[in-house]
Order: sequence, then C-alpha cells, then structure tokens
Amino acid sequence: MELREIREKEYTEALAIAWEVFLAYEAPDYDEQGVQEFYRSIHDPQYVGQLQCYGAFLDGQIVGMIATRNDGDHIALFFVKSDHHRKGIGRRLFELAAGDNVSGTMTVNASPFAVEIYRRLGFRAVGEECTVSGLTFTPMECDVDQMFDHAFFRQMAQNHVFQLEERKKAAALFEGWNETLIWSCLQGVMGDIYADSERNPASAVAVIGDFCFLAGEPDERILTCFEENGMFSDRFFVMVPQNESWAAMVRERLGERARQVERYAFKKEPDVFDREKLEMVVSGLSPKYHLRLIDGELFERCLNTRWSRDLVSVFPEYGFYEKHGLGVLLLQGEEILSGASSYTAYNGGIEIEIDTREDCRRRGFAYICGAKLILECLKRGLYPSWDAQNKWSVALAEKLGYHFDYAYQAFEISPL
Repeated sequence: MELREIREKEYTEALAIAWEVFLAYEAPDYDEQGVQEFYRSIHDPQYVGQLQCYGAFLDGQIVGMIATRNDGDHIALFFVKSDHHRKGIGRRLFELAAGDNVSGTMTVNASPFAVEIYRRLGFRAVGEECTVSGLTFTPMECDVDQMFDHAFFRQMAQNHVFQLEERKKAAALFEGWNETLIWSCLQGVMGDIYADSERNPASAVAVIGDFCFLAGEPDERILTCFEENGMFSDRFFVMVPQNESWAAMVRERLGERARQVERYAFKKEPDVFDREKLEMVVSGLSPKYHLRLIDGELFERCLNTRWSRDLVSVFPEYGFYEKHGLGVLLLQGEEILSGASSYTAYNGGIEIEIDTREDCRRRGFAYICGAKLILECLKRGLYPSWDAQNKWSVALAEKLGYHFDYAYQAFEISPL
C-alpha cells in the first residue's frame, strides 16, 4: 500500500470517496440540510483549495483519504472505503497527516458515527455535541506530541511490532483466557492489542489501563518497543504472562523491578447473586450517608482526587464513561468517602474497581458500594466481573456472592 499526498488531478476521485462513505455512514444521522451542506463544501473550490490531502493507494487505486487545514491543525475530511475498513488504513492515514502537524495539537468536528473512531486515535471531546448548518458534530482534540510518544509509532516500525486494527487476528492467541480486560481489547471497546504480525500473529500483547497481558510465543521485540518508549518507566504496571516462557522473559528484561505476585480470578456466573441480600446490605446504610451514581461532576471529582482516580481513570472522558461505564459513590454531604465503579468495560459487562478513602476504611463502605453496583449492573443486564489483587479483595468478593476460581501469576512493575 502506498501512502502519500494526493496530487491535484486525483482530488476528484478522493472527494468522490468522501461523498460515497459519507452517504453510507454519516448521512443517516443528518437531515436534508446537513447532507446538502456537506455536498456543497466538498464541491466548493475555495474550501477544497485550503486543504492538504493525503491518500492511501492500493494497486494504484485510492481507497482512503484524509484532508487537513490550518497548517495541519484541523481534520476537515477523513474517509476510507467501506470494503477497506478495519485494516489499519485509517490509522496510517492519520499518522501520515499528524506527522506534518506543526502546533502539536489537532482538532476535528467528529460526526456521531466517527466519535468512537477518533477516541481510539487518541482524541478527546472538548465540547458538547452541537449542530451547525444541519451538520451534527462533537468538537474533539488530540495532543499529537503526546500521541506519538505513547503510540510507539517509530519504535514499533523499527521492531516490527504492529498495533492491530483487525483485533480478531489475535483472538486465537488469547483463546481460553477468561479475562474481561482481554475481552475489552479484542472487542475494540477499550485498550489496544500489539502483535508481531498484522496478518498471522504468533505473539500478542493486550494493553489496557495498568494491565498488560502477554500471549502466544514470547517476542522480545514487543517488550523492547514498550521499554524504549518509557511505558514501564513512569507508572505502576501489572504484567500477566500466559505461560512460563513469557514469565521468564519478563524476569530477565525487568529484573528486580518485576515483583512476582499472586492474583485471584473468580468464576463468571451471571445468576449467582442474591439480590435480596444485596438490597438488604444497601438499605443498611446509615442515614448520615448517601449513595449516588457517578455523573459528569462526580466523574471529574474522582479523576482529580488521588485515592479515587482509578475508579474512572481508564476512561478517556465522561462521555465515554457515560456510554460504557457505571459507578456508585458513597458520600457524607458532598464529601466522597468510597466508591465502586467500572475499571473497564466490555460488551455485556464491566470489570469492578472499588476504592475507599484511607481514613474511612473498615467501616463496611466497600461492601455497600459493591452491593449497590452489582444491583445496578443486574438492572441493566450487565455482568459485574471481579478480579482480586489480595486476600482482602477475595474475602469481599465472596461476601458479595462471587465464587473463587483460581490463583494466577502476575508481575507488578514498579516505576523507575
């Protein structure tokens, strides 16, 4: 595949792709005014003349395009032909355009259809959804410099490591691993999967939040790529090897920084919970406290408070949390004391995270928050998955109705 700037004589074909894909995926969200406004803009010589256009070419035919304006600061058009979706073409086009960005920041007015796509590229919403001239969009922004630091583009290329767009290509490597964080990555809901090949991977790593799951045949190039980008240098990380060969490589590469620990998995049993018991637990909360579901204001408060940050921090913004996540907080007045929330989300459920302010522990708050969150999940048809870091978490899980499944090996990687 060839990726390059689009020549002037190729603009007509590129804009035809934009119109074709727009009609198929974005026009259904707009009224007639919005559709006509988009058509008018891509046929306006003055508007098109301001654009810097890049294309993806396969066998000499253009299959995708991205156009920026304002010296590469704003994405104006971004379309890939439908039969070439989920092949990594969009990401490569974005990387090409972002490489010419000067300011370090890129913006986009994302259509309802494209919001999730831009989130996966590293964008975050910076305003509410609005409609102008019939076109509905969410203003979004990406820190390009930071994105290049954390997406590992340069080192990935050097080490032949690939961030998979077609995540199902790695599914067989994770087969039998009954872990919802991996499911999140494979489903494309949250997290990323890196592998040694785009087509036939033999080695893959699922990365989500503070967790990294190593599957398939151990490949030193993947760990090298992560290390060279400082992935393990400035933050706490949990690495979970699928086999002893991966574990041995982690010990060899990270040495004393890799502290071997035991974690505890629980059975995934949707009908195991005693709702009446859980409701009694919640109703036993003293009237001087109250429970609230996490809304936008509480999301920001959790995110900006050290002890409660993990309740929401894996979600890029509240809009994404509102769509995929769920959480409950225990408060006294306006003061947050404890909470249970989605650490991550997958299709059909969440992975539970529970935290309590240090001076409020051993008061039963975690038990009450956990019970309330489970009840809220059951009302919505979601499964609240549980994984325990320690024996205290094991005891709490069993008290809430979970059944222990097995212990497994992991490594806690301390920052430098």
